[in-house]
Amino acid sequence: MGKQQDPPLQVNETDDGAMDTPIVDPRNEGEVEVNGIKCKALIDSGSQVTSITCRYWRNHPDLQKQNLRTSKIPIEGAAGQSVPYDGVLDIKLKVLGKEFRSVPAFVVPDSEYRSSVPLLVGTNVVRATRSHLQAAYGKQFLERVKESYPEWYAALLEVGSTEHRGADDIVGPAVYTGRKIRIPGGKEMDLGCKVKAGPQRKTYTALIEGHSSIQLPQDLMVAKVLADVKRGYAPVRVMNLSQHAVTIRPHTQLASAFLVDDVMEFPDTEQEAHQHGSSKETCLSLNQVAAGGGVDLSEAAVENEHQRFLLQELVERNMGVFSQHPTDYGHTNTVQQEIPLVDSKPFRLPYRKIPPSQWQDVRRLLMEMETAGVIRPSKSPYASPVVIITKKDGSLRLCIDYRKLNSCSTRDAFPLPRIEEALEALGQAKYFSTLNLTSGYWQVEVAEHDKHKTAFSTPMGLFEANRMPFSLQNAPSTFQRLMTCCFGDLNFTHLLIYLNDLIIFSKTFDEHLERLQPVFDRLKEHGLKLKPSKCQLVRREVHYLGHLVSAEGIRTDPEKISRVKDWVRPTNRKEVLQFLGFTGYYRRYVSGYSTLAAPLYRLTAGDPRKKRRGGKKSLGPDPPFVWTNECEEAFQSLREMLTTAPVLGYPDYSMPFVLQTDASGEGLGAVLAQVQDGAERVIAYASRGLSPAETRFPAHKLEFLALKWAVTDKFYDHLYGRRFSVQTDNNPLKYVMSSAKLDATGQRWVSRLSAFDFDIQYRRGRSNGNTDALSRMSNQEVTQVLHTCPQCVRANERAQRETTHPTTGKLLRW
Repeated sequence: MGKQQDPPLQVNETDDGAMDTPIVDPRNEGEVEVNGIKCKALIDSGSQVTSITCRYWRNHPDLQKQNLRTSKIPIEGAAGQSVPYDGVLDIKLKVLGKEFRSVPAFVVPDSEYRSSVPLLVGTNVVRATRSHLQAAYGKQFLERVKESYPEWYAALLEVGSTEHRGADDIVGPAVYTGRKIRIPGGKEMDLGCKVKAGPQRKTYTALIEGHSSIQLPQDLMVAKVLADVKRGYAPVRVMNLSQHAVTIRPHTQLASAFLVDDVMEFPDTEQEAHQHGSSKETCLSLNQVAAGGGVDLSEAAVENEHQRFLLQELVERNMGVFSQHPTDYGHTNTVQQEIPLVDSKPFRLPYRKIPPSQWQDVRRLLMEMETAGVIRPSKSPYASPVVIITKKDGSLRLCIDYRKLNSCSTRDAFPLPRIEEALEALGQAKYFSTLNLTSGYWQVEVAEHDKHKTAFSTPMGLFEANRMPFSLQNAPSTFQRLMTCCFGDLNFTHLLIYLNDLIIFSKTFDEHLERLQPVFDRLKEHGLKLKPSKCQLVRREVHYLGHLVSAEGIRTDPEKISRVKDWVRPTNRKEVLQFLGFTGYYRRYVSGYSTLAAPLYRLTAGDPRKKRRGGKKSLGPDPPFVWTNECEEAFQSLREMLTTAPVLGYPDYSMPFVLQTDASGEGLGAVLAQVQDGAERVIAYASRGLSPAETRFPAHKLEFLALKWAVTDKFYDHLYGRRFSVQTDNNPLKYVMSSAKLDATGQRWVSRLSAFDFDIQYRRGRSNGNTDALSRMSNQEVTQVLHTCPQCVRANERAQRETTHPTTGKLLRW
């Protein structure tokens, strides 16, 4: 400070004999060299960082040559107040004969005191100085410092207090055992470290802190924290003080662990904290990664803390691919949405009336979309109307009616994947992750020369789309093309792609992390961002495309199927079609779906609007909608079977398949199965109805048709080029491949089947697993079931018809 220090103030000895104590102690100031120039410094053992004043930086040209680095590291004072700073620079520092070539120093605002003491030396320098002196002078170095540099003695003694712990207190070094990791500049991470001593099978509390003897990579600082050591692993908080990324390699010691005798717990509530004069510190949770990220890892399939740390590190390294707020959309030009037109004549449709009560909400919605870069004002000759839809929560959704534009557009033929084929690629996987993009379509740029075609009119003006709208007919094909460009070489081996939804699968935890990283890398490369709340990382079971996917197999999603339980009985053809559309999506889980649903399909087939005369719809009157008992049985049976649908197994192409076929006057059915782990697992159910001509086939020809359809059509991809067995309850079918007494149709079917390698086995009806439960019931229970089960009643009626049929009756009696 330039002036001579005032002597310490004293208090007189009290009546009880207390010793005199100074009220204010002298400042702990010393002299160091900054870039070869002597400088006065405050030696602060309570500061973790070193700082220098802004005036000192400006007045020294050698320092001013450096551009200040930005940093996001928050600095707090002793009272918890935020300490502002302009940036970070590297200085050369000489302390007690030890030269530091590069010390990160925070440039802080000037103050009256700091004008004469511009440098504050923190524990990052003091600790390294102590390590140097101890190595140079041995255990007696403190005595030398106390005599020659008393201003440094207290600080060196303070930072070395943990090194004077007894041997019983030291647990051991904390060594990073993960893969090579890069910590971005100005970031901090919790790294899972192995504590290579102490109890390995129990949990205990330890003090984790850096150590003077540990040679950390430059610009890294280790925080002193209390942590639970679980199964030999503990989190170590590491901070990168520089602006550039720093790499930490495996087997690097980051800290030391010390046993803790007692831990004082802070009160849980703010009121209690205020009463105790302390505040509760909020720590980073291992279940929620990084502020603003929102990626939930609480249900991740991790077996120990080490795996959890590895997963957390992976997510923290890739936080840039997760949207930080709802309108944080990515932006890619890898693929652009083009709109080729058959008829390029502009059209202009008037906007539809919007209730005045919604004007402000619509204006706000348009402003948000414009601010996010999704739309822009337009001067286009085109104009499509908008439709305002009110969602369940009362908010509005703006939909553009592009039907006129779509009718003029050339359709894109890029294929969308078949969901059933995609799900079958998940066989033998045990770990799954699903990723969902944040408004994926809005991350795709519309080609500049086509943006004017997307113009839409509102009472607030004319706008056009910068990003791909949802209503364009070619939007799904464009988005699938983008996903294929990004991940095509990984598709079906590491992940599956279906539009906006990705699922990554693997057999082991380590393999799963290895597969996630290139996915994140490619998302960054192409400028795409994920919606964190819709991402499920490293799970044993995930929701994907309306299914529950796990290592055990695929089953219906209970959240989706729960709608069936409360489905109201249809009252018109449109509602019947909606019900059939929903249940048809899950038909692979229902044995004999087409037969069960036949009465409902007949209701829709009677609609004259489906019949065409000369390419035009018939204008005849609608037949009456009649809901019969048969329709009610079909409706209730489908609801029941979907809510109790089985878990379907994954196909294993290294093992033979078993195909079970059946036919009736109502339709064809087939079951694809495999023996896995000693038990028969159903891979898929299949069924279809009969054409008018097929309904006149005799029973033996229907059984032959079921075989031909199941092998050559439905399960062709599974069975071609592989040996398999066919099981049937129709004994004559065993000899169909060698019979010469076939008509022309039968010969064509045999010709198609000859390309497959299979044998046909006769399996008596009562040996069928689907009826095996009946054999375990009492006679009274069997009788009751046979008279109440609709399927059993229909089977009995079918048997009677076949017995009395002139052709099948002879075959059955033969």
